[in-house]
Amino acid sequence: MKTSGLFLTLAAASVLTACLKEEDGILAERQELRLRSGIEAVTRGEVQSTAIVAGETVYAWVTDALTGEALYNACTLTAQAGGALAGTTPMYFPATGNGVRVAALHGLLTESPAVAAMPGSFAFTVSPDQSEAGGANYVHSDLLYAAQTVQRTKEAVELECYHLLSKMELKITRSDGVTDAITAVTLDGVVLGGMFTPAADADLAQRSVRAAMIVADGQRGTMTLGAMPAGDNPDNPITNDAIVVPQDVGGKTLTFTLSGGSELSYTIPAGRSFESGKKHVYEVTLKRTGLEVTSESGDWNDGGSEEVQSREVLASYTADDLKPGDYFYSDGTTSDGGLRKLYADGTLEMAVGKPVPETDGGKTVVGIVFQTDPDRIGQAEKDALAVRGATARGLVMAVKNAATNMEWGPYGTDEGLTKCETKAQNYSDISGYGNCERIRASHGDLSNYPAFRAADDYNTVCAVAGVTTGWYLPASGQWWDLLQNLGGCAMLADPAQQTSSDSGDFYWSGQGDIPAALNRWMESIAADSKDPFADYNWFWSSSEDSGDTAPGTGA
Repeated sequence: MKTSGLFLTLAAASVLTACLKEEDGILAERQELRLRSGIEAVTRGEVQSTAIVAGETVYAWVTDALTGEALYNACTLTAQAGGALAGTTPMYFPATGNGVRVAALHGLLTESPAVAAMPGSFAFTVSPDQSEAGGANYVHSDLLYAAQTVQRTKEAVELECYHLLSKMELKITRSDGVTDAITAVTLDGVVLGGMFTPAADADLAQRSVRAAMIVADGQRGTMTLGAMPAGDNPDNPITNDAIVVPQDVGGKTLTFTLSGGSELSYTIPAGRSFESGKKHVYEVTLKRTGLEVTSESGDWNDGGSEEVQSREVLASYTADDLKPGDYFYSDGTTSDGGLRKLYADGTLEMAVGKPVPETDGGKTVVGIVFQTDPDRIGQAEKDALAVRGATARGLVMAVKNAATNMEWGPYGTDEGLTKCETKAQNYSDISGYGNCERIRASHGDLSNYPAFRAADDYNTVCAVAGVTTGWYLPASGQWWDLLQNLGGCAMLADPAQQTSSDSGDFYWSGQGDIPAALNRWMESIAADSKDPFADYNWFWSSSEDSGDTAPGTGA
């Protein structure tokens, strides 16, 4: 049947050619417009590298290049081996000899285009399951666009297709004798769709022009990126690729599930974005002590990249070390929370499988350690413990709120505390205990200072055994450390921010999902034993901004 159909098509073409003639300087012979796909950038070594994969659907719109008259609308073409694009109905150049303007689109569109003039915009998605390396879901998700003017020719016209989305490339290796299989790799909380709005006569060779045509706008979900069989491969990384909608990915978590059921996670630093037409390479090494991750980004087509992530290690920890993220119990003891490395850019490296709280002997988690650097522990805190024969080892965040909807204190009263008007002053005020005791000493008690009193009363509600300062309202610098070390706010680790003379209200945007990052430290704590952080939470500090205002913290 295929042979018979081919003969019929050829016969019809012969009849049409025989009936046409050249009159009045007009080229009467019909010239078929034949298309093939060429891809400006390399998707991967073997999949959709120089042409659209055979069997993929491409939609094409053709107009007269001079008059703008629509000639063919939303023609459905199918990619052939070698790059040719074939449709059920032939397309022809205008008999006038004019050239044509061709627009072609490939991708996972929400709706198939109607046979009409090219719409102003298209809704698209990417597949959340791209676990098969180079599989159909990966190929379908690759949004490609071409738009070019073509002069009449007998040769097949090669369309220069451009990648409009981002490519994430994971290169996974194992070392230190680790041979566990990775059964799944996921990326959480990413936008899975958006709108593509082509601009008329745009210079597609400019990546910034193409990027402006894409807006992430759609449902968020978890993407599954691939797996890795058991074995040892220090010199032969497994590569898993995914097509991702361009977006801010700071705070998103890559989770690697191992064959034994444990998980490794890596939180992408705040401020990181996946950009249109770019590839973002993450080299992940699985070690006995956890994950080591480096990242690079560069143009999708050149095979090169530029390093975008500092890997300076600020601190390394073992399970027995006291460190940010450790669980703090009502009996005054602590246990491992899973942190293994703290990098200069604010990123964290976690242990293989996040440890859970201890339950032996009726232990109850009442806090999470957020600071252990002695230089970031206030002098009043150190002095309070020294008189009791103890040394300050760390600071702890309570896992429940002491109270809500509380006022700081009398408005317009200058408490004589260190003024925290600039970023540097807020960063440097690290003695919440000293602030609270200064106000208590000045007024005899905390009765007119509801927020301070609530924190102080929490010592009765949540008593802790052993030698501690007791619970108190933290200073602004202690909030700074909490958000930097537990909240993943990379900008707070920047010395330029810590020494800045900027004053007024401070907002750091693009720092990822801070409440989610804070809540991950408490995820193994029972729901009735914690108060999760949420969007638009505001918390008082014990610091004083000016004579009549106090700084607060919001997430």
